[in-house]
Amino acid sequence: MEFCRLCALEGASVSELCLRFGISRRTGYVWLKRVRSGEAAQERSRRPPSNKSKGAFDRWRDLYNHYRPYQGIAMAVPASRYRPSSRSFPAPAPEPVYDPGKIVRRVSSTRAYVAFKGQA
Repeated sequence: MEFCRLCALEGASVSELCLRFGISRRTGYVWLKRVRSGEAAQERSRRPPSNKSKGAFDRWRDLYNHYRPYQGIAMAVPASRYRPSSRSFPAPAPEPVYDPGKIVRRVSSTRAYVAFKGQA
C-alpha cells in the first residue's frame, strides 16, 4: 500500500502521512505492523467493501505486487514473475438439455441438498 511504501522512505513522518491519508496514527501503525509481519494479505474486516475500502485495497495490492519483495521468490516482487497465460479462457458450459419427461431439480442457494418427494 502506498502509505507503507512512503513510510519506509528515509525521513518520512508517520504522523504527517496519516494526516495525508485521512487515517489515525493508531491505524497507520497497525498497517505498518501488518505489512512488516506479512499479515497484510489476510482479509480482516467483516464490513462489506465500499468504494473507500476498494481504493485502500488497490493501493495495498500495488504495494504488495510491485514494491514488497517476497522471500519465496528470491526477494523479487510478485509482479516480476507474472506472465499472461498462452491458453485462452474456455467459453461457459452450455445449459444442459434433459430428455422430455425427466424431473429436473435445482439446489437452493440457501439449502445444500436436493429434496425429492419430501426426502433429502
